[in-house]
Amino acid sequence: EFRAGRLDAPKNLDEYMALEDRLFAELHQKGYRKLPDPSKGFDRFVTKSPSDPDRRAITWNRTRFTVPPHHHGAVLLLHGLSDSPYSLRSVGEVYLRHGFAVIWLRLPGHGTVPSALTRTTWKDWTAATQLGLAKAAKLAGDGPLHVAGYSNGGLLALDAAMAAIREGRRVPDRIVLLSPSIGIPSVARLAKWVKLIDWLPPFRKAQWQEVHQEIDPHKYSSFPFNASYQCWKGTREVHQLLLGLRRSGRLLKMPPVLAFQSVTDSTVIATAVKDRLFDLLPANGSELVLFDVNRKRSLLRFFSPKIVSLSRWGLGEGHRSYAVDLVTNASPDAMEVVERIQGPGGATTVVRETGLSWPPHVYSLSHVALPFPPDDPIYGDGAGPDADQALPLGSLDLKGESGQLQIPQSILYRLRYNPFFAIVRRHLEAILPAGERAPESGEAR
Repeated sequence: EFRAGRLDAPKNLDEYMALEDRLFAELHQKGYRKLPDPSKGFDRFVTKSPSDPDRRAITWNRTRFTVPPHHHGAVLLLHGLSDSPYSLRSVGEVYLRHGFAVIWLRLPGHGTVPSALTRTTWKDWTAATQLGLAKAAKLAGDGPLHVAGYSNGGLLALDAAMAAIREGRRVPDRIVLLSPSIGIPSVARLAKWVKLIDWLPPFRKAQWQEVHQEIDPHKYSSFPFNASYQCWKGTREVHQLLLGLRRSGRLLKMPPVLAFQSVTDSTVIATAVKDRLFDLLPANGSELVLFDVNRKRSLLRFFSPKIVSLSRWGLGEGHRSYAVDLVTNASPDAMEVVERIQGPGGATTVVRETGLSWPPHVYSLSHVALPFPPDDPIYGDGAGPDADQALPLGSLDLKGESGQLQIPQSILYRLRYNPFFAIVRRHLEAILPAGERAPESGEAR
């Protein structure tokens, strides 16, 4: 696996992908099993099981890039913690349709085995991101250069842009964030104390926050404390860098930021995207898109009191240098949603019809839902033409006694797709130049 600072560490993305070739060859040799009937059960490390990542035409756990003919820009896509490049598959397809070369970077420690995250570091992620951004800048040429990140990838996107500002390199023209990990619960920092003892044999199990059957082909189900700790370190570093650039006046070079965030998020501190990022940005055309909870009158009684109110977001307070777009119910008795858009400075609200509605029984989005459209084959609602009937992780609806399934409960009750992904797509298309590509065209690796 890639390690930052080693003398033999890859110096560019091509070398990084060559190392990745060797890594995955070793994974398949040592990590996979063959069973007489792999269809019985779910295990990503059983060849030809429903959860085998290689069962599909494209192995989305690895770094890949696609360059359309006559492309006129490039984007680097950075996935989230414990995820894989698959999490930004649909976002990348939007960019491809608009003539962008797209790099889906697999970050170190991901796409292989969960224990890889017990050893990876924030510096490994930032160093790999720099290799990806250098390749994207080369592909962009004189065209626009974007960097987009989901969850921890959003934090890395910000870090990469600020590093470019500090070091006088080319700064991305646009940053796109989905459920960014700008702030995470402080309990994550306690993981550093776990690391003091987890190397001792009696305490090896202490390094794991969660251990589950690995049934998801593109996301680890098990999660070590080290992963949370490294992300927490990243939030601290990025926040300090933001404050430092602001004090020096160099934050004026920060490109416009387009961010998508659910107002309720159990993985990150949702309001941090406003308090620790957007409220610091200069007036550069940035926009924050917030997905509200389902405010149907009959549902509000079930919500925690802190969720019912939007006061913690302070959307109407003070002077804002950025636009806010709140996706919310058209009325307390409607399931239809509208966009309530306020320009910089809290200008008059503009209401835009969306033609979209809350699905029945869905009360909010979730941290993991934002980058996936409803027709995603694995995490979607199961109604799409390409829905994976053998692995419908987004549309499972099972009821029964607790503790009887090998599937983590979070998969059963946490929304895995974004019913309003059309809004994400429209905002992305608004910042991209026109341009179409043939579905099968372009160089891919």
